[in-house]
Amino acid sequence: QDQLFQQAINHVVEAYRGGKKVGFHCGGGKGRTGAVAIGTLLALGKSRTIEEAEKLVQSIRPVVSIKQPQREALEKLFNM
Repeated sequence: QDQLFQQAINHVVEAYRGGKKVGFHCGGGKGRTGAVAIGTLLALGKSRTIEEAEKLVQSIRPVVSIKQPQREALEKLFNM
C-alpha cells in the first residue's frame, strides 16, 4: 500500500507541476482518494501535517475519511 500511494502521489504531483489539471477518484472516493489527496498536499508543501491536509481535503470533499492503515502509510512516507 505504501508504494502504491507513493506512486499515485508522485503522478499527481508531476502532473500538477507540469501545469495539468488533475482529478482522481477510487471506488468510494473517501479512503484511498483521500490518502492520495492528503499525500499530494504534503508533497507539494501545501500542508505541514496529515491533520492539516486532511482538514483541507475535507473542506472540499467532506466524506473523506482515511483508515488507520492509510494514515500509517502516510506517516511512513512523510516521516511523521
